[in-house]
Amino acid sequence: MSRAVAARLNRLLHARTDEMVRRRAISVVAFIILAIVALVGTNPLDTYFANLGDRAPRGDLIMQFVIVGICAILLFAQVEYAGTRPPMTVPWTITVVLAYCLLSMVWAIDPLIGFRRLTLTAMVIWIIVRCVGDLGVVRTLNLMRGLLAVVMLANYAAVIFTPYGVHGMSFDEADAVFGDWRGVFGHKNTAGAAVAVTILLFLFDRRQMPVWVSALVVLPSLYFLYKTGSRTSMAALSAALLVGVLTLGYNARRRGLVLPVLALGVSVAVLALVMLSPTIQVMLDDPRAFTGRSRIWQLLLIYAREHLWTGAGFGSFWSIGPSSPIFRLTDDWVSRYVPHAHNGYLDLLVTIGLPGLIVTIALVLIWPPLKLLLSWQVSGQRRAVLLSILIFCMVHNLAESSLLNRTSMVEFFLILSVVLMHRIADQSEGRHQHMQMWLEDAITRRGVRRFSSRFAHSGNLNPVRRSGSGRLAVLARSAGVQTPPESVREKDDRGE
Repeated sequence: MSRAVAARLNRLLHARTDEMVRRRAISVVAFIILAIVALVGTNPLDTYFANLGDRAPRGDLIMQFVIVGICAILLFAQVEYAGTRPPMTVPWTITVVLAYCLLSMVWAIDPLIGFRRLTLTAMVIWIIVRCVGDLGVVRTLNLMRGLLAVVMLANYAAVIFTPYGVHGMSFDEADAVFGDWRGVFGHKNTAGAAVAVTILLFLFDRRQMPVWVSALVVLPSLYFLYKTGSRTSMAALSAALLVGVLTLGYNARRRGLVLPVLALGVSVAVLALVMLSPTIQVMLDDPRAFTGRSRIWQLLLIYAREHLWTGAGFGSFWSIGPSSPIFRLTDDWVSRYVPHAHNGYLDLLVTIGLPGLIVTIALVLIWPPLKLLLSWQVSGQRRAVLLSILIFCMVHNLAESSLLNRTSMVEFFLILSVVLMHRIADQSEGRHQHMQMWLEDAITRRGVRRFSSRFAHSGNLNPVRRSGSGRLAVLARSAGVQTPPESVREKDDRGE
């Protein structure tokens, strides 16, 4: 009898393993498509459809079709392989931010455009969460490394064999970008950001990668970054490398130092801003400072002072037609040529107001890395690569706009690092679990118990305990059947 039970359990386990392999294959395809769209965009499709004239769909429409198609693929996999472990849920912190952005549709200048942009942003986030849940941390990082290595080869091929790889003359940017390398990307700044993240991924958390392989990617990437002339990416990469190196020596058992160090860093930053405020004001008053960005920032700060608590509504400031607030602020080159604030934080300030900006920074940019630092069972290398990517994206948004910006490449890297942080921290013991329970209780006392429990608790459960395969594994062990080492996979995800 026991042999028959064991044989049946073996067949069930192998069937579920095969289903999980197929579901992961679908997630690999979906992740690759999304990564290519985020990195390179739909430029080749735009060129093809340009020959259709007025019948050609716009680039944004092509992007929407691609994202909807990826979601359909993953939803099909979820229905087809429902017997495998449940998919990863969107972290509750991201859900709260998206919910606030949805709330801003109530007062948005153009709620239809804002809702469409928010929906596309939410779909991209869901795709990333779903792929990370199916692939795990190690597979996701290795897949991202492989994609970026291929993109780097394509960059050099574009520079060497085509005129597209180097910026040519432009009527409005001739002095700024002429001669700078951009590879397969549309702009040197986009190319610089992709190359910088490539360097971080091949410098940190490369345990099974030989040094010479890492050097073959890092050294050409550094040279390509230099040739792009992207000062924003260079500065952001320097900050990210510093944080990554410091993280390598961090000991999670001394977690009591985390909050004091963070408080000290914030205090020093605030003190520096106060002391340098006259100098900063002089630079902002100079329209030529920061390659013209100061003029944009001046206008947005004026609008922010008038709409501090609400903003224009998510996605309702730029590129919404004549009703865009920028046309009421100025009629110069900013209103004619600029599609964003060149500062992600200012863009959020003028769209979802100061409360939305604070909520986004606290829940997306502060809480996930804090969870990672307070987790005991995470290696220094794994912490270093994720924190360095997050810091790069945060610093990059000081001069470019990508926060909650649909398929923006830096937004893709930011959400990917945040989701990976949640994934790893939820599988590790640490002080962050007690802090999260306290935060959930605090939210409960404010009367939104069901909202909190639905999104937060479902995402924090161990996938093995929640899944049918986990219960099957318990029965299999009792019958003496060898089961897949799920705990080994989780330890590998944490980087142990």
